[in-house]
Amino acid sequence: MIFFCGRRRGEACFESAKPGTVLRKRRITASFFGLIPDAIDARQLLYRTTATNGSAIVTATTIFKPPLAKAERFVPSNTAYDSSATICEPSYNYRWGAT
Repeated sequence: MIFFCGRRRGEACFESAKPGTVLRKRRITASFFGLIPDAIDARQLLYRTTATNGSAIVTATTIFKPPLAKAERFVPSNTAYDSSATICEPSYNYRWGAT
């Protein structure tokens, strides 16, 4: 869970970073429902963004790269969810062993 926190002890405040700045990144083992590992290159990025009220916040995204991906193509996908709990966030649940 510490990956999703805005800062660790000794780190600079994320509030002063420009929107879009990547604060943290990591490679993960992707999985289906957090239970079945998938052999795909997956990485998570924690970045600074701006809330609707103008305050600085952090959010995470997960990037999947298929085994035979073509560099000139990109397919975005959004996961619908209806919860504010961290364990319900898509980027949390894409990681193997998260559930």
